[in-house]
Amino acid sequence: MSDGLPFTLTSHGFTWGPVTVRRVWDYEGRACMELITATGRVFEVYVSATGRSLRVFCDGDELKKVTE
Repeated sequence: MSDGLPFTLTSHGFTWGPVTVRRVWDYEGRACMELITATGRVFEVYVSATGRSLRVFCDGDELKKVTE
């Protein structure tokens, strides 16, 4: 990468600077990815088979859209 952050491939993803990204599972087009920060925060991203549904969790709590 050109920004100088260290980049390392892992068996199911990669580590890029202060974050590790990995594929947790995929099944019939649905998928779950996990992002772990250097501070230990864990984000899980669930994507539907069509890509129209996306759910994000941070340390086990679902993040919701903020409406004004």
